Amino acid sequence: MLTRNKETLCWELSGEKSPEYTEPPEPVLEAIGNFITADNPTWEGTATELIEKLELDIKPNALLLKLNINAGKLYNLFFVQYSNSRSHKGRKITLRYDEDHPIIVEPESDTDDTAEDEFQYQPVDGDPKATVCYVRGDSGNKSFHDMTDAEKENFLVTSY
Repeated sequence: MLTRNKETLCWELSGEKSPEYTEPPEPVLEAIGNFITADNPTWEGTATELIEKLELDIKPNALLLKLNINAGKLYNLFFVQYSNSRSHKGRKITLRYDEDHPIIVEPESDTDDTAEDEFQYQPVDGDPKATVCYVRGDSGNKSFHDMTDAEKENFLVTSY
């Protein structure tokens, strides 16, 4: 934080506190995450069809670019796997909800007996497929399943 000294007319450092950065919401990813769920697990079609279905205000090529760039984020936030393919008829988008995804949560506190950088799996009672993952760090824009063990150790989920 800077303040202006009225006598010297110079800027002076008055503190280093800054607000914590929170990534702004991505309306396209949120719309897809709300559309592809356990109740509606798959969708296939063109970018134009997806835009019409979700009533988005975006051009098809911009949607494809956004999905290509944010495929990992789409999975990490909504467990929706994105893929596209091209044929003589055109480009086809496939969206699939991953029902076997791990349930990812942030550890309740840092005061437990576990080492800070240790990666833990804890089975969910009654569901042998579901797993709670306690994770820390920053993995970048990558699907949880595509991460190496070292990246999983550093992965941090802040909002689930």
